[in-house]
Amino acid sequence: MKVLVFSPYGHLQHNFHELVLGEKFSSNQHQVKYLTCGGYLATCDLQKRCRRCIVQKKINQSWFDVRYDYMERYAEKVVMPDLSGRDEYVDFSYKDISVHDCIESSVFTMLRITKIDFSSPQHMQQYKKTFLACMQTINALYNYIESYTPDLILTFNGRMSPFQTILNIAQRKGIRTYVLEQGIEKNTIMFNMNQKIHAYDHIEELYKTYKLHPLTVDRIQYIQRFFHSLEQGKNRTLGNHFVGKSQDARWEELSTLSQKYVQKTLVLTSSEDEHSNIDYYKHKFPSQYDWIDRTIAYFEKKPDHLCIVRFHPNLSNELGREQEAFDYIKAKKEEGLPSNVLFIEPEDKLKTSWLNYLCDNAISAGSTASLEFLYKNKPLLMVRPTAYYNTEFVLQIQNESEYEKKLDELLRLDFSVDMKIQFYRFMNVYLSCWSMPFQINHIFGTMVPFLPEDYKAKIYQDPLVEKVYQDMCKGDIPNILSETLGENSAEVEYVYVQR
Repeated sequence: MKVLVFSPYGHLQHNFHELVLGEKFSSNQHQVKYLTCGGYLATCDLQKRCRRCIVQKKINQSWFDVRYDYMERYAEKVVMPDLSGRDEYVDFSYKDISVHDCIESSVFTMLRITKIDFSSPQHMQQYKKTFLACMQTINALYNYIESYTPDLILTFNGRMSPFQTILNIAQRKGIRTYVLEQGIEKNTIMFNMNQKIHAYDHIEELYKTYKLHPLTVDRIQYIQRFFHSLEQGKNRTLGNHFVGKSQDARWEELSTLSQKYVQKTLVLTSSEDEHSNIDYYKHKFPSQYDWIDRTIAYFEKKPDHLCIVRFHPNLSNELGREQEAFDYIKAKKEEGLPSNVLFIEPEDKLKTSWLNYLCDNAISAGSTASLEFLYKNKPLLMVRPTAYYNTEFVLQIQNESEYEKKLDELLRLDFSVDMKIQFYRFMNVYLSCWSMPFQINHIFGTMVPFLPEDYKAKIYQDPLVEKVYQDMCKGDIPNILSETLGENSAEVEYVYVQR
């Protein structure tokens, strides 16, 4: 079989997953080629940090002794079309691919916005650069795939333009494509993309079966170790260590403040540029800030409850700020917040994991922190669809009109043993079917890039990597669900005692 590993950017964890599986195919006598950007594109989601990408690709090569091919070797000259106005850009196709559809999320990410203003010179300057870069990508990938004719493509997950482009081309040419992701909160973790992009309906059908699968005690313990590793990984870096030390006094102050209140509710926001053009993730409110306004108004009437609004750290990251969020925060602070409502701003280094320990319940727009909150046996209300929306262990709203009623229910709710069992069962389906690459990160006992000396031997011998490889060869979605199932009575007894 001819395998293409398309890995345009230098992200260590993503590249690690792709290289592990590429190495597995290569060791079984398949022909494997690796394609990357190498600085060719006019612009990119990482804002042309080419030196960083190139350095990280060199690290990848030192791990696995692979050689990357570069997109520019297969590119012809591409000229920016003479277009004007939103409709002309949106309707334009290059090699039968809508360029706008491929780049919209990238522009959101680069400008930290949720809507493109086609009358804005700033927006259009970045939009046109990205438009041309996408045409370059389409041209190079079409030529490369025509030359190499792969049977299987392994690629990274994301909103980024090259990801959307490779999926479109693979779909048109009928090439089996697997998407790899290191995160655990999104639906697009890993699946065969033959039929359609972002096959949410197909994924949700499998999620709905979680209630039917009681677990072995070993599998429950595995999920517990998984969450422990997740928290340890977030605390492991040197920077986080010193941030933690510097925040000790502030944490004591917040803990003392919280003791004055009957209940503490944590509000977990999201980074809106990541979701704005994906219908599945649409917020149940007109905007995230309408939701926060309604939340503040609700808790203003409950002075014996503390409401802590944790603005997602990615609202301010290396790509810049989502200005809409910062304008909102500034306006609310000038207006004056109720005494029992506290804002934790995006640039604040106070750890969300600490807030998870402090608070009694949470309202969330979807994040990994929400799953960690559930793991701690605390009730959760969701206000936008995620992988665990419409499950029996979380509350959710179907429309904004029922929000206050659901808040009343949240404040009265206890997280029962049955809810914890259902949570474990869901996480098992999630980890058994969609988060294989995330688990590969933990095969070696430590986080990438701190690999043991025998990591190559482990790749060849590890049963999880072997399972992923075998299922990919057959065109199936990698799935180890059948190996994790146990007896209902043993599961209930273990969870009851643990809780």
